[in-house]
Amino acid sequence: MKTNRCKVWWIAGCLCGILAGCTEDVKLDTDVKNAKAPDLTAISRYNQTASSVTLTATVENANGYAVTERGFCWGITPLPVAGGNNVVTAGEGSGEFTAIIENLHSDTKYYIRPYAKNKIDTGYGTQIEVNTNDGLGAVRTFVPYNVRAATAVCGGIILSAGEGNVRERGVIVSTSSDLTANRQEVKSVMEADSFICNADNLKPSVTHYVMAYVTNTYGTFYGDTLSFLTTDGRPRMDTVQILNPEYTSAPLFSAILDLGDAPYISRGFYYSESPIPEDTTVIFRLPNLTYGSGGTDLRFVGYLNGLKSQTKYYVRSFAQNKYGWAFSPQAEFYTKSETPTLETRAPSYREDGAVILSAQIVAEGKSALTASGFCYSTTTQEPTLSGSHVSVSPDATGAVRTELSGWRGSATYYIRAYAVNGEGISYGETRILDAPRIFGGGLATFPGGVRMQGSPAYFSVENKGFMVGGDLGPEYTDELWSYDASTNKWQPLLRYLRGNVKWLTTVVYNQNAVFVLGGLRSDYTLRDDFGRYNPSTNMWYSEIPSSDSPSGPDSAFLRLGFRLGDHICFAGGMKEEALKEVWTYHLPTRMWARQTDLPEEQYGGLVVNINDTIYAGLGKNTTGVCNKTLWKSSDLTGWTPEPVAAMLSGGILAGVTLNDKIYVIDEAYYIFEYSPADQVWKRKSRLAENMRDVHCMYVLNGMIHIGLGNINSLVTYNPVWDN
Repeated sequence: MKTNRCKVWWIAGCLCGILAGCTEDVKLDTDVKNAKAPDLTAISRYNQTASSVTLTATVENANGYAVTERGFCWGITPLPVAGGNNVVTAGEGSGEFTAIIENLHSDTKYYIRPYAKNKIDTGYGTQIEVNTNDGLGAVRTFVPYNVRAATAVCGGIILSAGEGNVRERGVIVSTSSDLTANRQEVKSVMEADSFICNADNLKPSVTHYVMAYVTNTYGTFYGDTLSFLTTDGRPRMDTVQILNPEYTSAPLFSAILDLGDAPYISRGFYYSESPIPEDTTVIFRLPNLTYGSGGTDLRFVGYLNGLKSQTKYYVRSFAQNKYGWAFSPQAEFYTKSETPTLETRAPSYREDGAVILSAQIVAEGKSALTASGFCYSTTTQEPTLSGSHVSVSPDATGAVRTELSGWRGSATYYIRAYAVNGEGISYGETRILDAPRIFGGGLATFPGGVRMQGSPAYFSVENKGFMVGGDLGPEYTDELWSYDASTNKWQPLLRYLRGNVKWLTTVVYNQNAVFVLGGLRSDYTLRDDFGRYNPSTNMWYSEIPSSDSPSGPDSAFLRLGFRLGDHICFAGGMKEEALKEVWTYHLPTRMWARQTDLPEEQYGGLVVNINDTIYAGLGKNTTGVCNKTLWKSSDLTGWTPEPVAAMLSGGILAGVTLNDKIYVIDEAYYIFEYSPADQVWKRKSRLAENMRDVHCMYVLNGMIHIGLGNINSLVTYNPVWDN
């Protein structure tokens, strides 16, 4: 026990010695081994406004020493450092921290890093870029209303006020779409989201552009740009009423319907013997008119003195304000006359050639009407009773009307009405009538080869004209062409089945059957070929008479062909000599029969059927002399001569019938008209040089067509106006 106790004390003594030695001589190291700057995570979240950013980050590890400061640093350049004024602190220690950076500029990019400090160094987290908001709101522009010449109500509605306080609102108005020309800013005194203001000093009749704007703490934002048109600002006038004009005076009445955008300065009537332009600026102020300057007395009257009697006047009322003049619609009136007052109406015409003339007796004058009618001329622009005129009595209403015929086409007529009473004669205004053309052109050019005059055969079916065969000069042709008047086109069709030939005879039976007989071949061989063409199917067929039929007509050319009932008929023709025999072919039985001969031998010429009466003739004899005579027959048992066409020059080149009259062209290129009802021949117009060299003559769409002429196309001929 003694030994152990001694050991304890020895150890205790040693420890005391050691401790005494430490106090006096040994120094301890207080630094942490391997300490470093704190570690931070990236900024985990942030929220920006126009002037601030709220951020959150975390000190993840203090790295040996306590964090004495933490926060965020920022700048407008990358990698800001924790020094100076661009720092916001957020306490000390490890863990998550949040801070708000304030007093930033709006709509600006900032670079921000979290930082933390300990005894060793400053640590930084990952840098982020943050754009502060612009702080602006949104506004919509109102459509302007109550638009006048110089003012308009404009405005807008604030859809979003933005982040700051609204300091001002209004509109920008300009005469240019980019809001630069004549620009004015109009502030609104209203404080509500919806606001209006009155734009003034605008320009009349000019398109303006408007845009709403709002200014808040952070700046000004704008609405969309709209346009509007200001009014002209001028008054609007009522029509003029003329109350019982006298011989040299007339009372007038009118009114201002709308003052416009300013009080009127003057008002009155403008009158003239000539029509008054609506935009006239020459104003005759009448001394006895009522003028006003207040803009409330809208009705006014005037009294015209010193007028001419029997004269037509034109009048407009007017009013003027600071924006300009305004005029009423034009009115017209006649002063009374001792002689009649009348008005010539515009003439017109019908397709049958009737010219319609009309007029109105406005006033008889001081005594009763004794005569009235129309004067007309193609040479005098103011025709009188000393020239051509027609007497027409007015009806109970004073209307004068008549229909005249026999006027010549392609002419300008001057027409005016006249009226007579005990004091004298009066005339209305001259009116002009341009009569339709006698000849018309502009039709399609014939695309085929040029034929010798009179060598092809021609016929028409409905609104199409056909031409077959003919002499091309070096040779004959078998071509068949058609012209469609509805489409103005030529078309080649199936060639003639018997080859090249001229001087064929054709007879139209109906729209499905056209019969062809005879002709002359290019080797001068006379033909008795008898064929049939179907225009509907464009097919040729040989026509074969019945085996019981007697022999038909012999070979010949330039016969006359026509239809009579259910017979196809042929007359005359040329063989070694001219013929006068008449043959009929009965379609139901296909039998030939010889009929009573023509009174004279002839080839060529004309044959037509008018109301089942045949008119044939105007052909030439063997020596080439034209007989200038038509014979008629209803049953082919006998022929009666019509009056001789003594004025014909040589023979005829072509002929047709239209409206129960016959039209032919002689070898001097004059057109002749024959009326069987009147038994009268009339010489009409002569074809112009470029219309000669006649090959065919058709009636298409109720109009005569002549061709082909030197222009190698058809021309129209309107006999109604060839007087």
